[in-house]
Amino acid sequence: MRILKFVTVGVIGVIINISLLYTLTEYAHLFYLSASTIAMETSIISNFIWNNIWTFKDPEKPYEKTLTERFISFQIISVCALTLYTILLYIFTDVLNIYYIYSSLLTIPITVTWNYLANSYITWRG
Repeated sequence: MRILKFVTVGVIGVIINISLLYTLTEYAHLFYLSASTIAMETSIISNFIWNNIWTFKDPEKPYEKTLTERFISFQIISVCALTLYTILLYIFTDVLNIYYIYSSLLTIPITVTWNYLANSYITWRG
């Protein structure tokens, strides 16, 4: 059940990410890699909030870490994912000539896998 909640939160994060990426690139005229960083961080914060209050919340087992510790842990793990995301986005878009929105959609499942596994065992302790 937890993985389904994580995926649901992730889908919301993808919608936020792609919408903001497109808006910042097409309307604010930011370079797509700069826009992707802002879009990813926005979706990271949204995902943290929803994962913290819904996905990993267990009334029978209180969190071992404080909210601040969980947020910092989530951010560190997400920065690793963001680095991977940016590298892959660049390769797909500039090297392979794939439209940046499609490149983003190809890259997201890879980073979601990393985020789920790392956060399950580090941020919210499995």
